[in-house]
Amino acid sequence: YYTDENGDQRKGWVYAEENTEAGEDDDPVWYYLSSKGRPFNVGGYYDDNGSKKSTGSAQLYEDGNPKDDQLNNVAAKVINKKTYLFDDAGVMLDGVYELLSTVNRVGGGGNLDAGFYYFNTNEDSSTFGRMETGKTTVRQDGEEYVYHLQSNGQAYTNKIVDGCLYKANGVRLDSDDGKQV
Repeated sequence: YYTDENGDQRKGWVYAEENTEAGEDDDPVWYYLSSKGRPFNVGGYYDDNGSKKSTGSAQLYEDGNPKDDQLNNVAAKVINKKTYLFDDAGVMLDGVYELLSTVNRVGGGGNLDAGFYYFNTNEDSSTFGRMETGKTTVRQDGEEYVYHLQSNGQAYTNKIVDGCLYKANGVRLDSDDGKQV
């Protein structure tokens, strides 16, 4: 990626349109570029020593259910001590993802094991795209879904934590009137 102003090569966070078919208008997305201007992504990311990083697969969840058309190859990177998830084009991902396999977290922090994780969806916040921990409420289509995310970011599943039952998809089980069970 080069700037329009003077042709300088960019590094770090870049907000740009995806490289898509001619004539398509897409909203800009976030990328993270290495010191050599290479995007962090699946299959195409190499560190400065040339070694390829490991990746895994993930399923996007909306409304507590898998979104059928959103199975992605993903890679995770620690940036300023925070974890972010990227797809095979280098686009930063946000939302609830079920990692279907272990993903090596590039830049420290160990692996992300298979399970559910939440990457902040608040575009108006400096935490956008960042992996969250702790008790977190996710709002989608006017509904609220509560997750309890461990210190490693993975959601509790099929477990009672602090008196609340978390289902197989990581969502807290609530009664029909919206109160905790």
